[in-house]
Amino acid sequence: MIAFRASALSAGLLAAIGLAACGGSTPSAPQSPGPGSGDATQITGRERFGWDQVADDINSHHFAVYVDNNRVELPSAVCRAAGQAYTCDSPLPSLSTGRHTLEVVAWISANGEMLESPRAAPLVVSVTGIAPSAEPTVTITGTPASPGAPHGTERITTGCGLSPLSDRALMMWDETGSIRTIDRVSRASQRIDWTRSDDNEWILSGVAAHPHFAENLRVYVAELHAAGEPRIRVSRYREIGHVLGERAVLLETSLPFRPARAVLTFGPDGQLYAALLSSPNAKSADADEKPRHFLVRLDENGSVPPDNDAGSIFARVSATTPLAVAWMPGDDRPWIVETNGAGGYRLWSARSPNSKQDLDAPSPPVAMQVVSSDTETRLLVTGSRGDVQQLDRTPAGWAHQSSLQLFERRRSIGDALAFADGAFAVCGRASSGPTRRYDLWGVRLPL
Repeated sequence: MIAFRASALSAGLLAAIGLAACGGSTPSAPQSPGPGSGDATQITGRERFGWDQVADDINSHHFAVYVDNNRVELPSAVCRAAGQAYTCDSPLPSLSTGRHTLEVVAWISANGEMLESPRAAPLVVSVTGIAPSAEPTVTITGTPASPGAPHGTERITTGCGLSPLSDRALMMWDETGSIRTIDRVSRASQRIDWTRSDDNEWILSGVAAHPHFAENLRVYVAELHAAGEPRIRVSRYREIGHVLGERAVLLETSLPFRPARAVLTFGPDGQLYAALLSSPNAKSADADEKPRHFLVRLDENGSVPPDNDAGSIFARVSATTPLAVAWMPGDDRPWIVETNGAGGYRLWSARSPNSKQDLDAPSPPVAMQVVSSDTETRLLVTGSRGDVQQLDRTPAGWAHQSSLQLFERRRSIGDALAFADGAFAVCGRASSGPTRRYDLWGVRLPL
């Protein structure tokens, strides 16, 4: 990860901020030209940037940056002593592609007022985003297979998955039974211990934290029967001290078909869904199979909601087995991507079955996520080889906005997760052969 340094005008940000000039709680007036003027430093948007800070008590200082005159806090800024001053650096805030003007300020809180320094000398940058075939910024963690991990063609394989815990933390699981929590800011990784019976007969296939995890510490786990009769088991745990305990089996039942994986998530309606999905390697002939229900729907305590289809565990959604699903905010009917029977893919909405449209994707989709703001709604479709298609929501449907290739070398991607600040995490298999190792890569998308 590249860091802009204050001592190099050609490569970064020149700033010597002193709080002696603070004049009150009103932020200082703009001092810079617009982002369209001046020479621009070319960046991808995932670098760190640094500055020099003069201060008697650095512990009282906070920092922010004005991006095109819009103030953004820098809570992850770090300062280190350097002679009579300090050198500070911070991750860049989320930046869209194009030109931007950055101006750093320091501020303190005194007597109930925010005292802010004048803005530092401006830096004009040109954000290119992730170039095709760019490597990810970091490999956050590796997960070695457990000695008893299943492998071979006689058993199903469910890959890996990601689930958000907060704005900065997530859980990562894989089919070996490994579950970890990861802080994406500090990159600290912590193993979560859990036990289950019949562990050789069931494969871990989905993990989801409760939407109010910080208050109730509830974690939900989905498992698929490894061989024989297709079955699913959904259990609820409480995470205490990096251990999943107080297990309660909410559901264990037969399935009408054998899914390749079961993605567990809470929908916008607050209900718990297990989406029974196909494999990325599914043949196009799968699209010709008879329609079937594929969404197991429960409430958080395992009861069957009364508005389920005919009171069964399945929601009122029927289709060929999809590759990935995603929910629009506030909607209990997901968007679905599936094979179209001709070697390609198509999108459609369970709320509007006549909304089908072709999806041009270079590899089989494995994950979808809706990213919404006050001005736009975007759909991210991640392929099994690390490609990401970005589509914008329009009255006529989803319009293709851009394509990205995250990796130069092929990797087997299992899941992806986007955060509001533009951070993007993908997990996937990082090795071949009988040993199954899954890694998590962090990148930043130009959203």
